[in-house]
Amino acid sequence: MATFAQRTSIRPLPFVTLTRNEMPQHGRETAVQVLDRLLVEVLDVMLCARHANWNVRGGDANGARQTFATLADAMAIQADSIAERIRALGGSAHATVQTIAAGSSFKPYPVAIRDGQEHLDAMAMRLGLLSAEARLSILDCKSLGDAVTAEVLTAANAAIDHALWQVERQISAKI
Repeated sequence: MATFAQRTSIRPLPFVTLTRNEMPQHGRETAVQVLDRLLVEVLDVMLCARHANWNVRGGDANGARQTFATLADAMAIQADSIAERIRALGGSAHATVQTIAAGSSFKPYPVAIRDGQEHLDAMAMRLGLLSAEARLSILDCKSLGDAVTAEVLTAANAAIDHALWQVERQISAKI
């Protein structure tokens, strides 16, 4: 299994401000970097779900639209939780479009597709990768002894897995 450093591109550690959190600064910096990385990926998926919601066409568009809207809302909630934990550790949550575009490890979303099945397939792939990243992030934070951040990430992972199930359920209904 790859370590966090091996999975991420080389980016400077985020600036971590003074806080009364008893976690050592190095551990907080590492946890903030783990959280920042996942925040970018969650926001990428959220924006792709919005795109799919607005652009899906075809006979099953209404069902797919509802799935994408629910998915986008769920990812927005998780992004808020992750950003709040970043701030609690003394970090800054970086969530601009430029940060997301520069930091996401996902391939660009296939914006030319319109068919609901193709959008569902594209979202399922992204959610599967996001779930794997969240699981690795949980392990990284547990190794730091940061149970609170691991809990935030576990809740995010549960929401991601639930969203994946919802998307795959729509795919299964079409087979």
